Amino acid sequence: MRCVSYTRYVSYLPENDTPTNIISLQNDRIDTYARKRKWKVSKRYSDREVNKKAEKAFVSLREDGMARQFDLLIVDSYYRLGPSIANAKHLLSELFYPAGINFAVVDDDFCSLDKTREEIEQYFTDKNIYYRTTTRWRAHNSLREKGLFSVHDEKYGYLLSEDHRNLVIDEEVAPIIIEIFELMASGKETMRSIAGIMQNKGYESPAVHLERVSIKHAKPNATDWSINTIKAILNCRDYTGIIRRKINGEYVEFNIPSIISTELFVKAESARIAHRVNYHKGNKPKKNLLRLIIRSAETGKSMICYEVGPDRERRYCRVRKTKEDSVPYDDVVSAVIESLKEEKALAIKVAGYLTEKSEEEMNKRRQVVVDAMTVIIEEISILAEKRQTIETEFPPELKESALDDLDMQMDELEEAFCQKQDELLILAKVFLKNPWVELYRNIDLSVTLTNMQLRKWIEMVWVHDLKEVTIDVKNNAWKQMLPEEWLEEGMRDGKEK
Repeated sequence: MRCVSYTRYVSYLPENDTPTNIISLQNDRIDTYARKRKWKVSKRYSDREVNKKAEKAFVSLREDGMARQFDLLIVDSYYRLGPSIANAKHLLSELFYPAGINFAVVDDDFCSLDKTREEIEQYFTDKNIYYRTTTRWRAHNSLREKGLFSVHDEKYGYLLSEDHRNLVIDEEVAPIIIEIFELMASGKETMRSIAGIMQNKGYESPAVHLERVSIKHAKPNATDWSINTIKAILNCRDYTGIIRRKINGEYVEFNIPSIISTELFVKAESARIAHRVNYHKGNKPKKNLLRLIIRSAETGKSMICYEVGPDRERRYCRVRKTKEDSVPYDDVVSAVIESLKEEKALAIKVAGYLTEKSEEEMNKRRQVVVDAMTVIIEEISILAEKRQTIETEFPPELKESALDDLDMQMDELEEAFCQKQDELLILAKVFLKNPWVELYRNIDLSVTLTNMQLRKWIEMVWVHDLKEVTIDVKNNAWKQMLPEEWLEEGMRDGKEK
């Protein structure tokens, strides 16, 4: 494979200091990479001038490539290929690669020989995004260092001045911003209600307004007023006349015209925090304890727990929309809690039996399994004797078929023996640390229950004919392995009781 390399003094990315030996450093990295891939660089192209527009070697590289004088190009950095990033992408994506010339970028350990066309296109996209982001913020910070503002500093309420030295108040929306802060500071409104007031008054949303008046003309992502819109405005301390911006890792304050006073901002913030505290204390809608675990026993379909009334509490569990096909939510929850209490009482009772009688019961059942294993061992011994007979007495034309049949029987017996071994392990778990007992004897019903807790304890809640409520308990298989007389109080895990 004919390999060539390209190096360049100037990078498209912002650089604080460029080493004077940058060309030799690139060549060293390229040579090391080539040796690892067992390639040999036959020709080097290099633009050594300290000039962003230098392209003499780049032009020669492009012409030689289109003349098919090499098969692979190696560069140290994607951002040091030609005079601009557009030239780099054009050369690799539109000229070289379609013509069968591959490329490798040492800095990213990326080689087109190892990638699909989709991966290569994604590589170009990612590199261009990083370039735009890096250079954009470099220019943005450069403006800030000079005390200038950019289009990115514009926001709802402030527009960029013509000389870029300040932000000026957008008089069209400043009264709306003041109104929002005063409504929140009154303590009578929530962010949700304020958003409704703004919507009802027909005010443009901030996103729509900025799309119309801002220099950026960014497409609006939200055309209506929402809680998040109001929250963003109430969180913006810039409206008090002091704007903080990060320059080279440190925050610097700038003075801009104020729309509201600091006192109004603090008062609105205090009211908003008070609303939030009250909401978390219990003035929010009840959580749905039965989410995802309640079904109709007749249809098997999930039931809906829906809200009614000004307090937005859940009142009914329904299959269809009509109230006649519903059962009171609180009745279902009460029945579920009562079933869990009974299950806990039974688990505690069985735990006592396990302490007193587990060894006796386990040995009894264990002996049955051991006896079965003994029978299997005897049958395996008989087959072993048959094998010896086949090996020594059967004619060659019958021996292979007979041995195949014997091996099949042996495999079945060995599998049965392994199953019995598993049964012994299960018996030990049933009587020494039964998962059903461990789960239900330790449940705490004195705390405020959550849906997550119920889903740890309950497989499903069943509503029968909109009257009776039963539950499927977790770990029920382990429960059913216990002696029937220990569970004599009846089934509490489904449709029997």
